[in-house]
Amino acid sequence: MGTADLEPRRRPRQRRSRERVERILDATAELVERGGIDALTTNAIAAQSGINVASLYQFFPNKYAVVAALAARTAEQQRETMLGYAASVADQGDWRRLVEGVVDALVERMRTQRGLAALRRAVQSVPELRAAEVHADRVLADAFGDELARRAIGVDGDRREAIARTLVEAGTRLLDLAMEGGGGIEARLVVELKLMLVSYLANYFPDEVAAPAKATSPESTPSN
Repeated sequence: MGTADLEPRRRPRQRRSRERVERILDATAELVERGGIDALTTNAIAAQSGINVASLYQFFPNKYAVVAALAARTAEQQRETMLGYAASVADQGDWRRLVEGVVDALVERMRTQRGLAALRRAVQSVPELRAAEVHADRVLADAFGDELARRAIGVDGDRREAIARTLVEAGTRLLDLAMEGGGGIEARLVVELKLMLVSYLANYFPDEVAAPAKATSPESTPSN
């Protein structure tokens, strides 16, 4: 299977078509959470979403294309979560609060969004879906890089992009680890993630006074 096989057959333009695709993606999230990607079929997706399988094939060529579209939608939702929090603290100029708050906002989404942990496992376990994972991480990295630029991080654009990608790659992998138990998100790993990200970024804010990194205590972080 090549990358082209992950592309939708057509994009929904009318409201009815958009609603149908949303139902397909919602159904896919539920099924992936319930049985994993190996048990996922286009027939099951169609039945779960209440549409004819022929209608599903009008939009998607196979189940992997549906999962890729679900990953893209999830990445956009996470981007909106990040930007929403960043906007709420935009006038405070505190990059440490930005970092810790973005982590908390993403953790809360991971705790409450059905099928997100299973989706992450799915895109990581199927080589053909690797491009979907790369795209999702790039969406977050681009958004976070823009927020760092607004807070006057003292590096040029290329370096800022590399920093943002490093933060997102490290952060998402550690959050994946924090979710592995299946009983919730392991709070102590979230705390360590905040410390790691803040300590790393402190090297790039030249006007910062050196101080030990601090992070939210485990008691105030969402736990399992």
